[in-house]
Order: sequence, then structure tokens, then C-alpha cells
Amino acid sequence: MKTLKLIMAVATVIMTISSCMNEGTAPTYSNVSVYSRTYNHNNTSMAVRGSTNLAASDAGIQSIRVTSARVLISRLMLHVEGQPDAEDNRLVVAGPIVLRGYDSSPSLLARAQLTTNTYDAVKFELHRFQPNELSMYAGDTAFSVFATPERYSIVIEGLLNDSVPFAYYTNITANLTLPFDNAIIVNDAGMANIELQFNSLAAFSAEGILLDPRLPTNKILIDNQLRAAFRASKL
Repeated sequence: MKTLKLIMAVATVIMTISSCMNEGTAPTYSNVSVYSRTYNHNNTSMAVRGSTNLAASDAGIQSIRVTSARVLISRLMLHVEGQPDAEDNRLVVAGPIVLRGYDSSPSLLARAQLTTNTYDAVKFELHRFQPNELSMYAGDTAFSVFATPERYSIVIEGLLNDSVPFAYYTNITANLTLPFDNAIIVNDAGMANIELQFNSLAAFSAEGILLDPRLPTNKILIDNQLRAAFRASKL
């Protein structure tokens, strides 16, 4: 009997210690929501470059209005403040997901529970489907425009001079890190909301002149500017 009591007492002590250790080390979590929005749906030419620098097609573009912008991304993460750039990234969603939004209001892109921490940047991959993935997504209306043999990553549609429709397709990729102006604290006091912004029209202008998205000679410049057209902030 004494032996049994001793065993039970020892077991109780072990369970108590284990419980205290778990309480002291168990992480806490909070909800994080990431919204997307596109900005500047309309742009007009504000200056004129010399004829030697201005393509004939560009000269005829007086305004560009974007009506739809879709971006395929994956591996959306938040980076813990104070850690090396390549380390301590907390995954929000593995993807793929489609970024789209409108000036009037942001749209929900992803939501996850992350450990309480301070985060200083959002990171994601500007994505293309692998060839063996195309059949998986071709029948999905959200992804079908990206699940083609060309494997596009960005599709932008709109109007030139308020009347001429255009569609710009590109298959550029990039691993992007967007620092916040001020670090975002995620804790159990409430939900943290982040806005991922995409200024699609910033890609279609240079030196105050609008670039014709139909012109092949503009593609390298437009693609480079598209990679730099993303921003992130607290919502």
C-alpha cells in the first residue's frame, strides 16, 4: 500500500511539473487576415517626350484604364522582426492564390493563425504553374487563365483612350519581400489585418508618358515595373 501511494505521489509531481512546463512554453496564436487591392484604375499622359524617345504607338496613348488585374502568387509569409531575411518566416498560405481587388474596397486574399510576434515584412512568390500542374487547374475558373501552355503569372485587361480594349499577359516570376512602414504586432488582443497593394498602372508609364501595352518593345520595361508595383501595409 505504501509503495502504491509513493508511486501515485511521484506520478502527481511529474504531471504537475510537466503541466507547468507546457504552460510556460506553449505558443499562443492570433488570426491574421491578408487583403488585396489594386490602385489607380485610370491614368492619363502628363508629359511628352521628344520624338526620338517616343514610339509612334506610345504617342497615340492619351489614357489607360485598367478594368481587371489578376496576379498568381504562392507561399505568402510574414517575416519575424529582427531575424535574418531568409529565416523565421511564418507561412500564411502555401498557395496558389489569385491577387485581385478594386479601388473601392479590399478583398480577402488569405487568413491564418500565426504565433504572437512582431512582423516587419510580407513575402511571397510571383508564381507560374509547373507544366505538370496545368491539368489540375485548367478547369478552375479562378486559375484557368494561368493554367495554359504559356503559364502566365499576371493578366491585366483594360481600355486605351477609353475605347480600345487591351489585355497584357506576362509570365514573369520573382520572390518578393515587402517591408511594412511600421512593424505589425500580432497578439491575442485581436485580429491583425494586412493589405497587399498592387498598382498595375504604375507599370504602364515612364517619364510621364503612358506605354502602349500592345507594343513588344515595351514589354521588358513593363515587366520590370510590374515586379516593383507591390506594396504592403497595415489595414
